[in-house]
Amino acid sequence: MPTAFRILKIGLQREREDLFDRINRRVDIMIQDGLEAEVRTALANGTAQDALSMTSIGYRQMIEYFNEEISFDRAVELIKRDTRHFAKRQLTWFRHDPNIQWVDKWGKTDEQVEAELPANILAVYKETSGLGYAVRCSATSQYSAEPMEMTFAIDAEGKIFFAEFCKT
Repeated sequence: MPTAFRILKIGLQREREDLFDRINRRVDIMIQDGLEAEVRTALANGTAQDALSMTSIGYRQMIEYFNEEISFDRAVELIKRDTRHFAKRQLTWFRHDPNIQWVDKWGKTDEQVEAELPANILAVYKETSGLGYAVRCSATSQYSAEPMEMTFAIDAEGKIFFAEFCKT
């Protein structure tokens, strides 16, 4: 469906070791924040173990733990592994999209990338006809292994006048 906006897709490239470390830390935070209790509550409220929602990463492994098929430590290990595999599949998918403008995160701090990102957006903007447009991209934040959807509206001077961030 055609849109009135030009879409700019931005992908952050990061070293695999850094990405995997972030995923592992995010899973640890999910466990600390009560993933086990969340899954138990869903089951106690009548959600069937084989419901589609219960097959997601994290829920599936917790159910295996509840059913005494695996240990708690193994469940956490599998959540980390499966999340890393999912992230690899996402990267493979996105790399086939020729419209993504990749930003190199390798060897840079979050602050350095944040300082460069508006310049990258502006550089692509200047290559267009000068009309205002919206930028929508997905990235993984420093606090979450889950993708975060970001939308920016940019005016004709290249200034961001609206920004929205939400979990996808």
